[in-house]
Amino acid sequence: MVLNLYNFLLHFYFVSKRTIFFSIVCTLICFAAFAKQKSTIASDIIPLNATWKFTRADSIAWMPATVPGSVFSDLLANKKIPNPYVDNNETKVQWVQNFDWIYECSFDIDSGVLQFNHVDINFEGLDTYADVFVNGNKILFADNMFRAWEQNIKSNLKPGQNTLRIYFYSPVNWVFKNRNTSFVFPADNDNHPLKTSAHTRKSPMHYGWDVAPRLVGCGIYRNIKLHVWNDMYINNVFVRTTSIIKNVALLDVQVNLLSANPDSVQIEIYDDAKSFKPIIRNYVKVKGHHIFSIPVQIKNPDLWFPNETGAQPLYTFHIILRTKRDVQQTIVTTGIRTIQVVNEIDKDGRNFYVMCNGNKIFARGANWIPPDAMSNVVTDSVYEAYFKIMHQLHFNMIRVWGGGIYESNRFYDLADRYGIMVWQDFMFSGTMYPYDTAFISNIKDEAEYQVKRLHNHPSLALWCGNNEIDVALKNWGWYTTYKYTEQDSLDFVEGYYLIFKNVLPDAVALFDADRFYMHTSPQSNWGNTKDFSFGDNHYWGVWHGEQHFDSFYTHVPRFASEYGFPSLPAANYFRNYFTSNIKNWNVKEINARQKSYKGNKLIVKHAEQYYRQAVSLDDFAYTSQLTQAIAYEKAIAAHRISKPFCMGSLYWQFNDCWPGITWRRMDNSMNWKALNYTVAKAFEPVQTFAIERNDSLLVFAVNDKREPAKCDIDFVLKDFNGKKFWKRDTSITVDADSAVLVFAQPLNKIVNDSLSKISLFVHAINSSISDKQSSIHYFAASKNLKLPAEPLTLKVKGKQGHYYIKLAAKALAKDIFISFDGDANTKMSNNYFDMIPGENVTVEVFCKLTLEEVRQQIKVRTAFGM
Repeated sequence: MVLNLYNFLLHFYFVSKRTIFFSIVCTLICFAAFAKQKSTIASDIIPLNATWKFTRADSIAWMPATVPGSVFSDLLANKKIPNPYVDNNETKVQWVQNFDWIYECSFDIDSGVLQFNHVDINFEGLDTYADVFVNGNKILFADNMFRAWEQNIKSNLKPGQNTLRIYFYSPVNWVFKNRNTSFVFPADNDNHPLKTSAHTRKSPMHYGWDVAPRLVGCGIYRNIKLHVWNDMYINNVFVRTTSIIKNVALLDVQVNLLSANPDSVQIEIYDDAKSFKPIIRNYVKVKGHHIFSIPVQIKNPDLWFPNETGAQPLYTFHIILRTKRDVQQTIVTTGIRTIQVVNEIDKDGRNFYVMCNGNKIFARGANWIPPDAMSNVVTDSVYEAYFKIMHQLHFNMIRVWGGGIYESNRFYDLADRYGIMVWQDFMFSGTMYPYDTAFISNIKDEAEYQVKRLHNHPSLALWCGNNEIDVALKNWGWYTTYKYTEQDSLDFVEGYYLIFKNVLPDAVALFDADRFYMHTSPQSNWGNTKDFSFGDNHYWGVWHGEQHFDSFYTHVPRFASEYGFPSLPAANYFRNYFTSNIKNWNVKEINARQKSYKGNKLIVKHAEQYYRQAVSLDDFAYTSQLTQAIAYEKAIAAHRISKPFCMGSLYWQFNDCWPGITWRRMDNSMNWKALNYTVAKAFEPVQTFAIERNDSLLVFAVNDKREPAKCDIDFVLKDFNGKKFWKRDTSITVDADSAVLVFAQPLNKIVNDSLSKISLFVHAINSSISDKQSSIHYFAASKNLKLPAEPLTLKVKGKQGHYYIKLAAKALAKDIFISFDGDANTKMSNNYFDMIPGENVTVEVFCKLTLEEVRQQIKVRTAFGM
């Protein structure tokens, strides 16, 4: 394509008067250069994900492989290992980690590809230690799962068929042979007598965690492609929002070019929305790495906001590079917004909150782990389903935990689209790491790659150096447990400073300068009361400290970035992963799914504070989920009513990686637990919370919106058969982004001696909200309430795939749980809910059963008897 006259005139029009002469000269030089030879559009991406095979290195038995993939998913597909998620098969697949594995494919190269000056092979994800060969020639050695690897292989290629072979070393054995393992790093997650995980830039979770099985494998877990180019190509583009002033957004488009030879180049920028006139810049004698900073001004921009605080408009920018021979185009989709994390000393300690476009945001969300221990099996549609659920649950933030992986591009694209801010940990968690020269160099490359890969996403709110390493160094007793010397402790501090206060923040400063960086999370421990006044906090007093759930009310941090309580999945789902018909919960098969050192006994202890003793697996699954929901309901209420002191509630954890007993809100098939339904209500932007504190009933109204919310709240005291004892009304306007106490009354004035607390409840109804938001408060634990035995009637209507269950409550029905024996993956619009006397509720059901099967298999249980 020859540079046309229109572009020349357009460029001439926009240059400043001071540079007109120089620009004319440069443009004419470029024009002449471009006119000498007809340019071609470079076919610059050739995927290599097609036909692959693999084998154990000491074997010649080749098997088909899937790329992207992993050795575990490939062995499972070829029926060479049992499903590690069934029974106790996790122990039967541990042999895989001790062997080397070879992956190989053939690909054709036509003569046209070899006409290009450069043919680079790009690996987006090799897990982890691997030699790579093209036609028998070694081209690179990889030793980091978290960075891309690229090499020019033109001299290794030939017309016709070529062979790509990747020799993966056992990640465990490679460390023993090549690293100094005489010094043991405190990797408590590494469930192996000889700990190697700290030495390896690989997902820490692969080595086992309290949420995950141990599956230490290898493989090609992301795409492979060939990139062909001649003299120059666009290496990276960063579109920064530098300021938004008086309805004008100022952007800085940073175009990073790599040029092999001195050449003239033209860069053109435009956007699909035509929000600014195309910008053309011409440069001469460009060689090596160059970053060209091109300012863009957009009037009246459509700003990107987090979910439920505004819309999520996205702009698509086209950056076109023209040289004498080639035309290349890069497309960047991003949003215009400013995001700040405020973390400053104030009168209460040190605050922590997010601001978007000048507005304070109370962060509602959770912690994210890889959705499957074999992360390559997670498809785009699975990611989409998870983000739809986040949207349903009123999330505006997700924390990508540092013990997993840097997520796929699809994950961050969906976060942009759904308005879910991303708290991004670097992948360091729960141990110290080596800090020799080679290891630090590897981390530098990893950090640069990941920051540049993600910095265009408007959803990205902050970078965090690690998960719980600083608090561990100070509080977890490593020095005593591992018998470290005083010099060891000094070395740890030096290594920590180098990695988390030097290498990682330097990468953020260089490649994502406007984004907030913090060296660790949490910023404060949960052991002392004063800790809750300083920054973000992981409050684990309820689980690790075995404290009562009401401790959530007295341990409120400035920002809750982790907290939680585990439970079982639904029993009918759980049974899918056992070959025997398990009816009792306290058996080895069930206990093996509990990876926390606290075990199931602590779940039982808390559950029996609220419900009677569970006998069967069905009972334990039911009461554990309800108990978990109580914990999170109390925690979220405590955080939200404490704003602006507390400005975030991210619970542990949103999703799961296998069918275990964990803190997640749904199982790894996305079946909702009781917690999910509870959180969906508790995270409503405008909500009321009734809590009991100091022998008084307190009702708060919370508003997370950017505008005031009018709340007409009715308070009614009833018994379980519907008899009304008193009713009070109040109307209040709750300011934007605030919480207010709307009702406070000593319990002895609400319930006098002539009334029985075990048969009463207070119903707080916000009638000004369209869906009749409400909060129910009971005066005793469920096991002590005098609950009616047969409170419900139901009818089922609909057609296959989509049904309606209509329930009517003659009396109070508490903790209603609907299930079907024949379909463990049934999805329902509501479950684990209460119905007050006289109430009618319709639940939508999505399942594979016929109407007759639904009617036959439906089970409805309540808390009566529990």
